Amino acid sequence: MRDEISLESLQERIPSLRTAHASTEVKKGLSPIDKKYIIDQGHGIRYLLRTAPIGQYERKNSLHRILMDLQQYQVRSPLPIEVGKVEELGICYQLLSYIDGEDAEEAIGRYPEQTQFQIGVDAGRDLARMHRLQAPSSVAPWHIRASSKHTRYLEAYKDCGIRLEDDHKILAFIEENQKWMADRPNLFQHDDFHLANLILKDGSYSGVIDFNNADWGDPLHDFHKLTLLNKEASVPFSAGQLAGYFENGQLTDLFWRLYSLYAAMGVFSVLVWSIRHTPDRVELEVERLMTILEEHAYFERLEPSWYRDFHSS
Repeated sequence: MRDEISLESLQERIPSLRTAHASTEVKKGLSPIDKKYIIDQGHGIRYLLRTAPIGQYERKNSLHRILMDLQQYQVRSPLPIEVGKVEELGICYQLLSYIDGEDAEEAIGRYPEQTQFQIGVDAGRDLARMHRLQAPSSVAPWHIRASSKHTRYLEAYKDCGIRLEDDHKILAFIEENQKWMADRPNLFQHDDFHLANLILKDGSYSGVIDFNNADWGDPLHDFHKLTLLNKEASVPFSAGQLAGYFENGQLTDLFWRLYSLYAAMGVFSVLVWSIRHTPDRVELEVERLMTILEEHAYFERLEPSWYRDFHSS
């Protein structure tokens, strides 16, 4: 794939872009292969164009179908417009509607706590709607895939050269509680549901973007990014996300047990991922992970202290 592809080159080969006035490349994001462009069609209409090496076409096509399927549940996600290949440029592409607004991670702190909480409620409701989408029957059971992935990360952790204090306590908790993953449902997972992928407009939740990591499995695993990122940015938002998601039920012991299990497993996967992909941020990630361990008293406590303190204040 070429480093730079002009809008003119894309317009020549993608009919939907023939009337585009301009494009702006979006630099934000951690994807090493995707390029993103905001396409101005004029008359206030904008699209988001994602391009990738042509070998990613099947994945892009699959994500396109998923976004189509999510529309039946009124999920506030980008509308899928077109997916295709441009053989001569060596790329595939996905054209989506553009959700206008501001990055929630950057904006959330400007709003009063009650507004942050309500934004979280609306985001939690949207996440619950996503989780109604069933996995294809060909997808292997969640506990088999999750356990296998954890084993791979654990082996990598043992070889990474960094040891977390009292890691035996984390490992013992995981060993004792992995059984709770058995028979969990295979449903849609956004797998990157955090504030940097949410859009706000005039202080309200507008939608969720970036489905590139989408997967299938236990929907409660989608709260892992709340544990790691959302709670750090805004406790009121995080409490609201839980309230919106569970508005027709209670936060049960099983939820907190699985929430804690995925947080514990994530301790090792996050550290290994950071060492591999963002080595300059390893120290920061270790601090975040230690905070999670303290909030759970090394998983002697299932309900984290941040949630208890928010509701007791």
